[in-house]
Amino acid sequence: MSFIKNLDRDEMRSGFLVKSSTKRLWNAQIGLLMEFARICEKYQLRWFAMYGTLLGAVRHKGFIPWDSDIDLMMFRPD
Repeated sequence: MSFIKNLDRDEMRSGFLVKSSTKRLWNAQIGLLMEFARICEKYQLRWFAMYGTLLGAVRHKGFIPWDSDIDLMMFRPD
């Protein structure tokens, strides 16, 4: 399943070259994040995005072009 547009093409985002390999990585990460969210919902575990992931979601409407990971936090009891 594709969550990222134009996986097969390099493109410029915010003045930064995003290679197709990076977009494929992001696509896989989104799939993993969706599965993580599903499991957390099933077991009523609280989690949230932090750092570059949160900044990218707000400022870039997705990933920060030069970021290659997903930053998540959970409350200690969870």
